[in-house]
Amino acid sequence: TESTESTESTESTESTESTESTESTESTESIESTEKSIADDSVASTPMRTVVDMAKISVQINQDKATQASVEPQDYDIDLLDIFLEEAEELLAHIDADLTTWSSAPDHVSALNNLMRHLHTLKGGANMIQASNIGLIAHELETIYERLIHKQMFASDTLLQIIQLVQDNIADRIQTIRDDHVDYPATYTVSLLKNIAQIVAGNHVAFVAETSETSETSETSETSETSET
Repeated sequence: TESTESTESTESTESTESTESTESTESTESIESTEKSIADDSVASTPMRTVVDMAKISVQINQDKATQASVEPQDYDIDLLDIFLEEAEELLAHIDADLTTWSSAPDHVSALNNLMRHLHTLKGGANMIQASNIGLIAHELETIYERLIHKQMFASDTLLQIIQLVQDNIADRIQTIRDDHVDYPATYTVSLLKNIAQIVAGNHVAFVAETSETSETSETSETSETSET
């Protein structure tokens, strides 16, 4: 009888220890699971630092420049062209000055208003001589500055670098009109500016995909026209 009671006591003790061990394991796993969930939430709520490859952005913009050789010179009105070029030179100087001011003080609304005004004037002059591609780029930049003023997007180093690349491209386009009377296409540059928010957020793929589709559509259209001819 004592042997039986001893056996039952041993089994009871082992069962209790087993239960406690199981509960302890489950409790530990539950705590670990909770801690992991909190850590995941913490990572998800922490803003990620996006890195945009500016070299790729520059290559995309230069794809427009690569089309210059295939564009016929335009027969601009000489008097209007002279007026445009003189005004454009002054505007570029003002734009550079206000860009410098804004880059050092992103909340400088006055500089943003000036940039909008300069680009609006440049757009009007470009459209006056029928340099529509410069007009399109100026319009998109003007829209970006307007969004910045209304806090619909915010300044960042990446945004400033992209705008500077585009501004350099505008200067090159104006010089090309002066030298060769060519207003080369702005397909990639306009697409870049239209998708600027996504690109600054790190979604450069969206820009590449869109410009690629635009290019393919253009090539298909040209092929179709050639075939019909």
